[in-house]
Amino acid sequence: MNKLVIMKDQQAVTSSLQVAETFDKRHDHIIRDIEKLQKDLPNFGEMFLLSNIPDGYGRDRKS
Repeated sequence: MNKLVIMKDQQAVTSSLQVAETFDKRHDHIIRDIEKLQKDLPNFGEMFLLSNIPDGYGRDRKS
């Protein structure tokens, strides 16, 4: 089992893919909920970093 949170550059980090896997949720639902947070939290950019990870087909996938 992968860890939900890891240390990277002295910061605790995770990915939406890891959150979905850990909590047995659909990844698109996790992304939807994060996008809702982005609209509601004025300091969203201080807490979250948006990135893309290629899927099995080489397409960019939000994570």
